[in-house]
Amino acid sequence: MLTNFQQSKLELRFGQLDALRDGYLDKRDLEVTAQRLCDELLPADSADQRRAVYDSHRYLWGMLVPLADHDGDHRISLQEYVQALEAHVVGNPQGYQLCVARTMKALFDAMDGNGDGCLDRAEVSKMATTLGVAESDVDIMFDKLDANRDGVISEAEYLAALHDFYHGDDPDSAGSYLFGRVSMETAPDQKNP
Repeated sequence: MLTNFQQSKLELRFGQLDALRDGYLDKRDLEVTAQRLCDELLPADSADQRRAVYDSHRYLWGMLVPLADHDGDHRISLQEYVQALEAHVVGNPQGYQLCVARTMKALFDAMDGNGDGCLDRAEVSKMATTLGVAESDVDIMFDKLDANRDGVISEAEYLAALHDFYHGDDPDSAGSYLFGRVSMETAPDQKNP
């Protein structure tokens, strides 16, 4: 059972993926999200990276539909999304790898504009604002993600934060800041009814 804090994290991520802002995810939302990320993070001549971002979002959609679209309407409501991720991703290492890790690895590679295998503050800031993270939260987000305080986010730090986002329940952890500050109304240790 998800805690209120875990629910809030999934709601935040759903909102970022709902590019058309209609309260549902559909194939077009993932295409628009991929396009936005490519346009903001990648040079126009980076065809291979752009393809990887698009392919990863198409893959994510292909994984989500059978897990979440229970009514067959080719769109996923917030409730369907949360239920599917709770059942198949949160606390499920195999489901996490299949549904999330591939897409997010492509995002890391797209953010790594100079190809050095790390993300600097400017690269993280660009990604964060593309996803709708408030500019006032970007520095906090970067500092949380930079676990070893070396001034860059390594792929290992990024992937650890990603894992924590989907599996953790600590509001102060790096994963809780990966997609921006999570707002919630209730204490993080309370279980959802």
